[in-house]
Amino acid sequence: GIAVTAVQLLNAYCAFANGGYVMQPYVVKQVVSSSGEPLYEGKPHVLGRPIRAETAATMRLLLEGVTELGGTARRAAVENYTVAGKTGTAQMSVPGGYSSTDYWASFVGFCPAEAPVFGVIIVIQRPKQIHTGGTVAAPAFGRITQQIAHYLEIPPDAMEEP
Repeated sequence: GIAVTAVQLLNAYCAFANGGYVMQPYVVKQVVSSSGEPLYEGKPHVLGRPIRAETAATMRLLLEGVTELGGTARRAAVENYTVAGKTGTAQMSVPGGYSSTDYWASFVGFCPAEAPVFGVIIVIQRPKQIHTGGTVAAPAFGRITQQIAHYLEIPPDAMEEP
């Protein structure tokens, strides 16, 4: 198996959103004083470009299909926005192999799909009963992404019901 952190996985998918560029992740965008004066501002920094822009565009289209009718993560759809992403369901490692009862369920994606502004990853450890990413993590992604899009005042890019 291959182990990656949630931030590493999100950053890999954001390379599709960023035209093939891998960016240095940062958490804090800006810190301001009580008077509104900027004290710190996080800046985008390119680490490299492991994939061509055309490949990234193709991947965005394919990942958008995951959240559309017939996709494995229809529950990740966000009303009035296109989203792109991928489900994940992985057995947890145990000494000597992998568990047959314990899983990681995940969904990683970005919004809006055509002109991405932000990415989100949801990882759920040991979900109960149903353990697939499309059933467990995708709905949380959809709800959180809807709130972020509204908070950031991103104009809707798809005026239809998910």
